[in-house]
Amino acid sequence: MRFFAITKAGLIAIALAVFTLWTCIAMERVTVKRANLEARRTLERLERLRRPAVSAPAEGPAALPSAPSSAPSRPTAG
Repeated sequence: MRFFAITKAGLIAIALAVFTLWTCIAMERVTVKRANLEARRTLERLERLRRPAVSAPAEGPAALPSAPSSAPSRPTAG
């Protein structure tokens, strides 16, 4: 004696509900991954903006000023 029976329409409704649930879960995972990627990109951009700009390298080493040879390099006590 059967008290309950699942009809064909009931099975279709259950299948549709399960499919909808799994679709929502998959879409949520994709949305979270994209949000995490966008957050990471935004933080990287902020870090780049906070860093000082890199200046162009000099053309060559600067020449040292030549000291006059007749002047003493340090004062003498006397």
